[in-house]
Amino acid sequence: YWGGMSLHENAEGFGAVLLWENIIDNFPESIFRAPAMLKTASVYSDSGDYTSALAMYEQCRLEYPETEKAASAANESEKLRLLISGLSEREAELNVIITREGGAGNPEGRRAMIDLSALYISMGGSDLKPAISMLRQVVEHQDEDPGISSVPNALVLFNPVFDNGPGGYRYDLFGERYREISPVHN
Repeated sequence: YWGGMSLHENAEGFGAVLLWENIIDNFPESIFRAPAMLKTASVYSDSGDYTSALAMYEQCRLEYPETEKAASAANESEKLRLLISGLSEREAELNVIITREGGAGNPEGRRAMIDLSALYISMGGSDLKPAISMLRQVVEHQDEDPGISSVPNALVLFNPVFDNGPGGYRYDLFGERYREISPVHN
């Protein structure tokens, strides 16, 4: 195991995998078997081989169901399933947190829902229903966590007017009040 760790630290991930797979295959009673599985899966995942990583995480989860290693493997398995389905790394991470934390019923889940909604909104697209749905759930639970404000730090404006000042859009309508509403002047 430690030889694999040394190789991994020296950017020899697949050399480490060979050593760890030897432990996995030949030493079923080793205390290093579950950690070797997690490290092997991590190397596979980092290299983009999500299918092999998922198989290794699942094997760890099934063979060591009552351990902390199984919980870690379950989270990573879910993340890999989402990556395989086409989500980005950040989307997958946030979805795993939301699922693990029970959605809007938990402060960490609410934070992840806000972050994922912001990501969806920043990506644009025509369907913002998932973001709006998550944000509604967060607002419904706002009294449970005063540390997470439902007051927005920013607003997403569609087709906004940038300049209502002299020479700008509809200055004739707003006159000298343009300073109160014109984004370019605030």
